[in-house]
Amino acid sequence: MKHIGAVSCMVVFASCAALSVAGVSLEEGFANPPDSAKPQTFYFLMNGNVTKEGITYDLEAIKAAGLGGIHVFDVGCSLPVGPLKWGSPEWFDMLRHMNEEAKRLGLELGFHICSGWSAFGGPWNTARDAMKETVWTETAFKGPGRFAAVLPRTEDDNGFYEDIAVIAYPTPAAGAGLSSLRAKTGFERSLTLKRDFKTLPDDQIVKKKDIVDLTAKMSKDGRLEWDAPAGDWTILRIGYRCTGRENVMPTAGGAGLEVDKYSVEAVDRSFDAHIAKICAALGIEKGSSPAASGTGLTTIHVDSYEAKRQNWTEGLEKTFEARFGYSIIPYLPVFAGRVVGSTVESERVLEDFRRLLADMFAENYMGRIVQRCHEYGLLVSLEPYGWSNGDDLQYGQDVDVPFSEFWGTAGAGAHGLGGSENARHAASLAHVWGRRYVGAEAFTSGPPRFGRWLGTPFGMKSQGDQVYADGVNRIVYHRFTHQPWPGDKYVPGFTMGRWGTHLDRTQTWWRHAPAWFAYQSRCQWMLQEGRNVADALCWTGEDAPSDCKISAPLPPGWNYDTCATRAVERLTVKDEIGRAHV
Repeated sequence: MKHIGAVSCMVVFASCAALSVAGVSLEEGFANPPDSAKPQTFYFLMNGNVTKEGITYDLEAIKAAGLGGIHVFDVGCSLPVGPLKWGSPEWFDMLRHMNEEAKRLGLELGFHICSGWSAFGGPWNTARDAMKETVWTETAFKGPGRFAAVLPRTEDDNGFYEDIAVIAYPTPAAGAGLSSLRAKTGFERSLTLKRDFKTLPDDQIVKKKDIVDLTAKMSKDGRLEWDAPAGDWTILRIGYRCTGRENVMPTAGGAGLEVDKYSVEAVDRSFDAHIAKICAALGIEKGSSPAASGTGLTTIHVDSYEAKRQNWTEGLEKTFEARFGYSIIPYLPVFAGRVVGSTVESERVLEDFRRLLADMFAENYMGRIVQRCHEYGLLVSLEPYGWSNGDDLQYGQDVDVPFSEFWGTAGAGAHGLGGSENARHAASLAHVWGRRYVGAEAFTSGPPRFGRWLGTPFGMKSQGDQVYADGVNRIVYHRFTHQPWPGDKYVPGFTMGRWGTHLDRTQTWWRHAPAWFAYQSRCQWMLQEGRNVADALCWTGEDAPSDCKISAPLPPGWNYDTCATRAVERLTVKDEIGRAHV
């Protein structure tokens, strides 16, 4: 059994080598910041209310104001359905038009990975390819005697169910089980799990030697025939089902089941059904380099994770045994609230189990998305946090542009973010893995914060400056909403409802925005060209799920980055002052 230690911190001196834009000096870049240094914006298409004329007018206004690019989301947000049908030939033609206009104007273009947001759902996903979770039933039987009946299972399976195992064990006496069991078995996310050490009476424990594997004795229709020995037995039928989770706030026609985050095959099928089709429509082939041009489509963006948890996938028990060297099957009664072996033994198995969930989330989901995007020369930007079973630093370690998020006042946002709390998370990923840009979904808002047309550059400046100090070097506004008509025929026009700072071209101060964006561009140019210097690199441990927080504060005045295990495994320390290099 693998022992997963508590979160710890190791201190080394660290620095990150600066990257540069060839042929542009610091002075030239400050006087005339290149497009790569300019802030960008999320660009929302509202439920099919989209026109090519409006896109052209929007992008020209964005370029003229001094923004450097857009990340496109098509969302529903309960608005009336417009004439452009999602996924139709006309919809793909609209994307081609947007891409060509972005190229013409020299704007970087990013597409969110699916309609709506969070995370990768769509009508192409079948229930077999969707997120999955464990379900079980327990059947009591008194032996000796022959059990011959159909074992019950959940019928509420959202279109998919498969068995994992059928096992029987002497029924233990009633007693206390493990604390926080739903979180420990991956149904919920908790960052404060503590191992139980209590010793239970012998009759309250399921002993491994007494467990009988009956999986081969159950037919496909669920009928089990078994000659039970004497005693009171519990027969556990445990399987996994589709969770039914779908993407959030999609455009009409864009809704569908969320992809299985632990299955490379399911992620590949989703990618081929959506992103590869977009690439084909735009003439982007495998082996091409659209990201190198800096104009048109360069990036696939993945928003913060809000698709909740899954705790199983096909073949997980085989992957578990291959990685940890023992079978999880005898420990499946733990999911049903039993203790197998001892409390400590059951806890250690569940720690290994959660570690595997975090590994698969990073490797088979985000790691695979990055691999597939790179096949087409596309970058990946990611907000590597949310309500998953993942290790947030591990989840974001492969992406090209890590993002943070902050809301438009000091009030807490959807993820409990006040001010710029998670900027260090994204900045650490960039510093440790050598990424040039640290993005931020910036000035997101909703009542009672900045929304309602109250956001202004004056109100944004102090918070924006703080975010820069915390490590961000690319502001991406939330949000600019597409206006389907050219000019100012309808004011204030389409919005995203109550969400977001209003950066639209219909904003009263839009004509004054170039000076504000020029200030931000100069700040970002200097930060992108600068060298990060940190006093410590802190390893956040092997516990999962995990965020980027360290276990104990460093002395006042110390600057630090955080890293996950893969960075530690590749870490070397050079020269006498101990600079760390990954």
